[in-house]
Amino acid sequence: FSSVPHQEICFPCGTDGHAIYLYFMKIEDRFILRIDNVGQGAEENHDKREVTESNNKYFEYRPCVVASFDFSELETNKVNLLSYLQRLCSIRKETGGNQYRNNHKISLIYNKASGDDKAVDLPNRFKDDNDWEYQKAQASDTCVYKNYVIGMSYRFYDPIKTNPMNLFDWILEEEKKH
Repeated sequence: FSSVPHQEICFPCGTDGHAIYLYFMKIEDRFILRIDNVGQGAEENHDKREVTESNNKYFEYRPCVVASFDFSELETNKVNLLSYLQRLCSIRKETGGNQYRNNHKISLIYNKASGDDKAVDLPNRFKDDNDWEYQKAQASDTCVYKNYVIGMSYRFYDPIKTNPMNLFDWILEEEKKH
């Protein structure tokens, strides 16, 4: 990461049947690991709310922050971040498995202990400082698109609200015209 105040790197992760996106982010002087997922695993791991529209009920989820600390602490946490990333890479390589195994993989993506695997020691100093917008739960078989678009919307809309212009909404409105 450079001295630019807002940067992020997207890392696709998940299981054989479900796409999840992890974002390594630098926002001002903070380093954040954010998971965008509104499907399998979101119910247990994300802040959620129930919404009712026209007698239809559905859930919305906020992105989950699995680690956050001052950017100046990046060097101190580098070994544990690398360990976490290696774990994610091994999960991506693994194919097959039953529902239990997929749930185990999802727990590890969220950096939770599962089976014999312990959570990686990563600080989460700003986890309650969550101003991320709620996103509607995905429909079946839309995880690759839906979970990626969450990150796109944050990239176009300033997540710390310093820029009132929502470029993502503008792009969607322009697309509707054509």
